[in-house]
Amino acid sequence: MLLHYIGPTGSAQQHDGRADLLHQKYRFSTKLDKFLISISILASLVAGVTLPYAITLVAGVFQNMITYDKAVQAGTQDDEAFLSKMHKFGVTYSCVGVLLFVCVYLGSALMNVTAINQVFKIREEYLTAALNQDFAYFDKNQTGDFASKMADDVIKLEEGIGDKVSSFAYSSTTAIGCIVMAMMKGWKLALLCLTTTPVTFILVGITGRVHRLYKKEAAETGRASSVAQEVLSSIRTVYSFNGQKKELERYKKPLAAAKKIYIQKEFFTGLSMAFLFFCVFCSYALSFYFGIYLVINDPENYNADVMFSVFFGVMTALGNFGIVGSLMRSFGLARGAGAQIFNLLQNVPTINPLLDRGFKPHTAEGTIELKNVVFQYPSRPDVPVLKGVSLTVKRGQSVALVGHSGSGKSTVIQLISRYYDVVSGSVCVDNIDVRELSVRWLRSQIGLVRQEPVLFNNTVRENIRYGREDATDAEIQAAAEQANAHDFITKLPKGYDTLVGERGASLSGGQKQRIAIARALVRKPRLLLLDEATSALDTASEAKVQLALDKAAEGRTTLVVAHRLSTIRHVGLIYVFQDGEIVESGNHEELMANKGHYYEMVSIQEPDNLAAREDQTILREESGASEASKEEMMDQPLEEEDLEKARPISFWRVLAMKSQEWKWLVA
Repeated sequence: MLLHYIGPTGSAQQHDGRADLLHQKYRFSTKLDKFLISISILASLVAGVTLPYAITLVAGVFQNMITYDKAVQAGTQDDEAFLSKMHKFGVTYSCVGVLLFVCVYLGSALMNVTAINQVFKIREEYLTAALNQDFAYFDKNQTGDFASKMADDVIKLEEGIGDKVSSFAYSSTTAIGCIVMAMMKGWKLALLCLTTTPVTFILVGITGRVHRLYKKEAAETGRASSVAQEVLSSIRTVYSFNGQKKELERYKKPLAAAKKIYIQKEFFTGLSMAFLFFCVFCSYALSFYFGIYLVINDPENYNADVMFSVFFGVMTALGNFGIVGSLMRSFGLARGAGAQIFNLLQNVPTINPLLDRGFKPHTAEGTIELKNVVFQYPSRPDVPVLKGVSLTVKRGQSVALVGHSGSGKSTVIQLISRYYDVVSGSVCVDNIDVRELSVRWLRSQIGLVRQEPVLFNNTVRENIRYGREDATDAEIQAAAEQANAHDFITKLPKGYDTLVGERGASLSGGQKQRIAIARALVRKPRLLLLDEATSALDTASEAKVQLALDKAAEGRTTLVVAHRLSTIRHVGLIYVFQDGEIVESGNHEELMANKGHYYEMVSIQEPDNLAAREDQTILREESGASEASKEEMMDQPLEEEDLEKARPISFWRVLAMKSQEWKWLVA
């Protein structure tokens, strides 16, 4: 299966998902990194080949000592020749030591340098990929996993591409070189000592295959980290509901699963390593037992030199195979962690603002049109959210979307911002489908204010400047004044340079909302999208924020999503949503006169005001009817008898006759 990923240049590339992950892990290396890696591995190979040669030197010294001892006992020793051989050994062995020092240093240092370079790029690319994923990806994945992968998994990956790779090359070369040397010195004894080697290879292979458990452990650990991050970010809610015990239990479940997997993994790893050392010591016993036998019975081919060379060669080989087994454990960790990381890097978003493709108009008029839009969220494909919605917002017009929760109002906002793409139909800005526009350009034309404003742990100035990076201090102040935020900002301890705390903890809800409005206005957007911007505020704060929003909407195309219907009476057009469909549209007076869904919503939210309105209407109708009847009576001529019977009426009597209109007059 072909998987795609975004490379360091941001271009989409194809990658074979069945390819070895070790190859994937080095795709962020530069030409210089690859050159240094080559030198590091070459140095490790040289060091690995040098060690078997050093063993033969030591074995030769042992043989010289034994020969010299026999000569001393026979009285035929040659001291100068023996000292010359020892001097030659000392010089040669010192040179081997220097060569090993240089090679091991280059193998370790250069590999670690390249690993750090790559990890830096991997961290950067990982965060870049996370920040440019579709919202659908975040709907389906836990965001807490990202922090865990950025910390723990990247460290494990670094270990898997660092000096452990050079150590693997060194140990493998040493083991193979020692076996070749032992076979050349004395193949009979070498084969006898290597009888346990197949078991050793099997155990090393088993250790390497345990990487599947490493992947499972990494996934469960990521789940636990996600729970912990979620709990700590919502600590006030946890405290208010005494949810500490519940959250601990929720945290323990993935942690217990990770613990179980870890125990299984370490059981197999420990078992394989134990059998490995068992095989090593069995080889020790066989080497000495049969080695002495061969020395006695075949002295021409087997002497102390051969015996020690074969013995130390095989033992060194098996020991290095053991090291390879432990390194396979680290590679298993790295592969498990790398799989988690590269899953995100290989996921190419459909809506990718990083590539900045699409049409960029010179100016934005500010018209919005939805044409027969059908949509459901990718995380819930069986639940339709919008069912053929069509609406139009003209340039400079203020339009409100109202309806019960879950009716699709906020979804319209997200589709206009192109957080998601429609299933069918189209969303157009200035008569251009948003899918044809540059995502960056589109979002630069939009000022979005949400119900719960998110401020960063920075100064007020920088939080407002977040809306537009090149905004000057004067533009920031102008946006704050337009958002009715300048006065309270200047009263803060350091004014615009005051730190707001994590998520704006040092500010009230109304203050945070007005800073969020200023952040949206500093962009100078043509489209202003207000998603329940005042629903979470108290009455006093709502009045201030609503005033700021009214000022902000002047001269801009404004789309308001509101639950409090009192805040949208002044807008020119209201669309009423129900179950993903538009059931009514019109201004406030028209919708109230229709007495449909909007009327029902108003009657629920404002029963007193609605009753007063109806009383006024009834009184006016009754007053109109009484006036009309009086006019009819006045138009009829009075008979003479009636004139005679008519008597003067006092002023107080006239007021009493107007009693029906008193309630209307007072109201």
